[in-house]
Amino acid sequence: MKYVIAFTIIIVVGLAGWWGYSTYLKPKPSPSSALTQTSALSPAVEALLTQKLALLTDLVANASLVKAVETAGSTNAKLTQSQIQELDAKWQKSAATDPFITQFLTNSMAQTLFTFQEQNPGFAELFVTDKVGLNVGQTNKTSDYYQADEDWWTGAYNAGRGRSYHGEIEYDESAKSESIALYVPIFSTDKQVIGVIKAVLDITAINKEL
Repeated sequence: MKYVIAFTIIIVVGLAGWWGYSTYLKPKPSPSSALTQTSALSPAVEALLTQKLALLTDLVANASLVKAVETAGSTNAKLTQSQIQELDAKWQKSAATDPFITQFLTNSMAQTLFTFQEQNPGFAELFVTDKVGLNVGQTNKTSDYYQADEDWWTGAYNAGRGRSYHGEIEYDESAKSESIALYVPIFSTDKQVIGVIKAVLDITAINKEL
């Protein structure tokens, strides 16, 4: 009888301990981990990201935006790789208040991106590059000026064919948020790829729309 009672006490204590851990001590998932656990980019999340890619596709079809990207691409195509590297190095060591940087944060392209950002909350960062891979306009100072050596850029440029896609959940240093990046090629009126837009969609915004 004593063994039965002792065994019963052990079970009760064990169950109580498990309940206490589950209720009070077990770590609660953060918004981003909840997204990962409940969907792991589930059909619902993929559908939402497809909608966002469509919004970006419409944005970069804007005639004035296309013209600005074409103009920048024609000018920058004259740069040598050595000159591009020098500009990229200058960008990386310059503050966001430096005139070299602010011109890309205040030009007409930047204003178009800011307007889109206001109309579509959740995009923590947007920036556009030309066919060379150099920034044309943006909402935040990016870590680099030259993007054509990045996997995401070459993936969206797709050897001149263009490809829209999104990345995985990650922390974006420029946007300062956990997010999913979306990439969309920019086409000229004759269907040539002339640049790429990268948009960073905040995880919190994604959770709110699910």
